Amino acid sequence: MYICISINTIAFGYLGYYFINYDLKMQDAVTQAEHDGLGSARSYFKEQYVICKDYKRWAKKQDSVSNQK
Repeated sequence: MYICISINTIAFGYLGYYFINYDLKMQDAVTQAEHDGLGSARSYFKEQYVICKDYKRWAKKQDSVSNQK
Protein backbone atom coordinates (compact mmCIF):
# COMPACT_ATOMS: atom_id res chain seq x y z
CA MET A 1 0.00 0.00 0.00
CA TYR A 2 2.82 2.43 0.91
CA ILE A 3 4.60 1.64 -2.36
CA CYS A 4 1.45 2.44 -4.35
CA ILE A 5 0.93 5.73 -2.50
CA SER A 6 4.60 6.65 -3.03
CA ILE A 7 4.40 5.93 -6.76
CA ASN A 8 1.22 8.00 -7.08
CA THR A 9 2.79 10.89 -5.16
CA ILE A 10 5.87 10.84 -7.37
CA ALA A 11 3.78 10.61 -10.56
CA PHE A 12 1.48 13.48 -9.60
CA GLY A 13 4.44 15.57 -8.46
CA TYR A 14 6.19 15.06 -11.79
CA LEU A 15 3.05 15.86 -13.79
CA GLY A 16 2.49 19.04 -11.77
CA TYR A 17 6.10 20.10 -12.33
CA TYR A 18 5.85 19.30 -16.06
CA PHE A 19 2.66 21.31 -16.62
CA ILE A 20 3.92 24.33 -14.65
CA ASN A 21 7.09 24.41 -16.74
CA TYR A 22 5.08 23.87 -19.94
CA ASP A 23 2.88 26.87 -19.09
CA LEU A 24 5.94 29.05 -18.40
CA LYS A 25 7.52 27.98 -21.70
CA MET A 26 4.32 28.88 -23.58
CA GLN A 27 4.19 32.30 -21.92
CA ASP A 28 7.82 32.92 -22.91
CA ALA A 29 7.07 31.86 -26.48
CA VAL A 30 4.07 34.21 -26.70
CA THR A 31 6.12 37.09 -25.29
CA GLN A 32 8.90 36.41 -27.81
CA ALA A 33 6.41 36.25 -30.69
CA GLU A 34 4.84 39.57 -29.64
CA HIS A 35 8.29 41.17 -29.46
CA ASP A 36 9.27 39.84 -32.88
CA GLY A 37 5.98 40.99 -34.41
CA LEU A 38 6.34 44.50 -33.04
CA GLY A 39 9.89 44.66 -34.38
CA SER A 40 8.65 43.76 -37.85
CA ALA A 41 5.90 46.37 -37.67
CA ARG A 42 8.35 49.07 -36.58
CA SER A 43 10.71 48.37 -39.45
CA TYR A 44 7.80 48.38 -41.91
CA PHE A 45 6.51 51.72 -40.64
CA LYS A 46 10.00 53.22 -40.79
CA GLU A 47 10.21 52.27 -44.46
CA GLN A 48 6.65 53.38 -45.28
CA TYR A 49 6.32 56.85 -43.75
CA VAL A 50 3.01 57.70 -45.46
CA ILE A 51 1.38 54.49 -44.25
CA CYS A 52 2.66 55.19 -40.75
CA LYS A 53 1.15 58.67 -40.79
CA ASP A 54 -2.20 57.29 -42.01
CA TYR A 55 -2.11 54.58 -39.34
CA LYS A 56 -1.46 57.12 -36.58
CA ARG A 57 -4.36 59.23 -37.82
CA TRP A 58 -6.62 56.16 -37.92
CA ALA A 59 -5.54 55.04 -34.44
CA LYS A 60 -6.22 58.50 -33.03
CA LYS A 61 -9.70 58.43 -34.60
CA GLN A 62 -10.36 54.97 -33.13
CA ASP A 63 -9.31 56.17 -29.67
CA SER A 64 -11.69 59.11 -29.84
CA VAL A 65 -14.56 56.87 -30.99
CA SER A 66 -13.96 54.33 -28.20
CA ASN A 67 -13.91 57.12 -25.60
CA GLN A 68 -17.39 58.26 -26.68
CA LYS A 69 -18.99 54.86 -25.90
